[in-house]
Amino acid sequence: MRGILLFSLGVFCLSVMDAGAKWLTASYAVIQLIFFDSIFGTIPIAFQMRKEGLGVLRTPRWPWLCARGALTICTIFFFFSALKYLPLAEVTIIFLIAPLLTVLLSAIFLKERISTAQLIAIAAGLLGAILIIRPGTVSFELVMLLPVAAALSTALGLIASKVLVRTESSSSVVAYELLVMFCASALIVPYYWVTPTLPDWPVIALVGITGALGVYYRTAACNYSPLNAIAPLEYTGMVWAILFGFAIWGELPDLWGWMGAVLIAAGGIYVARQHSETT
Repeated sequence: MRGILLFSLGVFCLSVMDAGAKWLTASYAVIQLIFFDSIFGTIPIAFQMRKEGLGVLRTPRWPWLCARGALTICTIFFFFSALKYLPLAEVTIIFLIAPLLTVLLSAIFLKERISTAQLIAIAAGLLGAILIIRPGTVSFELVMLLPVAAALSTALGLIASKVLVRTESSSSVVAYELLVMFCASALIVPYYWVTPTLPDWPVIALVGITGALGVYYRTAACNYSPLNAIAPLEYTGMVWAILFGFAIWGELPDLWGWMGAVLIAAGGIYVARQHSETT
């Protein structure tokens, strides 16, 4: 239960971050948002590390922690880039194949149990994403593949988290992630710098803080639940995305979007139900 609650809270925080990021992509480059994320994201993590001490950063597994940070940069870059061109709900719904990919890749890399029924549910969810993207049709745009790339990066990042939290604290995982984000973005951001306006600063801070909290809570959840149990909870983000998208931009999914959302959510829920019945 603790893992479920932590993961759900993490998804909500990331949904707030996504809505704020979409608002900001109209005025700022994605790399600048990543730079700000890495700075403001240290605020909640600094409070947590005061309890654990800086000793958690001393670890021989720092190359793996940095590699996981690189996956996070890929996720944010692909996802924020998609938000710049596509509706929030559409990007989120496509991105939510990530839990299905996580369960599938967990079976491959972590040898977690997966049944034939779960494989069928995963296939149904991926079919839902194809219905939304509709490759080969007039409505297809290459930017629709950006959420797919973000989903794959997220799935790999969650698997890395599951392995790393066996020996590392959640704080150290997120701290290294923020460090990699800062170092990588600081090298590039001068070429895209736009001085933020005063009203944008609270949104920028909110995006960074909720992003770090979201990653921290989801990483901590891996200590309490197997990935194939908590990964489908990512679908709660679908509800938040639709609510935020409608409330702020007046956006709602089209018919294909609703159909795809149903398939993706149904696949994820079934995977979770199968897991609960076999554990």
